[in-house]
Amino acid sequence: MPDDPDPAIQAALDAIVIARDAAAAPLVFTPDAAKASNDRSIAQFRANLPLVNGGFAVVKEGMLHASALFGALAKTIAQFDDPAATVINLEQMSIARTAAERACKLTLARTLNKALESVSATDGHICRGGG
Repeated sequence: MPDDPDPAIQAALDAIVIARDAAAAPLVFTPDAAKASNDRSIAQFRANLPLVNGGFAVVKEGMLHASALFGALAKTIAQFDDPAATVINLEQMSIARTAAERACKLTLARTLNKALESVSATDGHICRGGG
């Protein structure tokens, strides 16, 4: 896992990686898939966490839920592609991540009773943008 100089971002990354990997088990992300996912999370956290009043603590439960969805989707996609899969590759990770990010936004919009397109980082939607 890459190190981030901001301890809050590193702690947030550590937490979501644990949830992601647990949901994907027994499959594991290839090193390039894990790095791409972690790099995207760090970029999203840097861009969006400062906009959330209270930081990661406010969005932690939702982010862990979204990360578990991401890991489970990635596992399902990998096993759909190859029932004997033991790893999740970069393409499978990317498809799962996109779906989980959209599902996160959809759930947040419903919870806040807002239009999907109006949900932003200030609402707690930190799994957006960032590269």
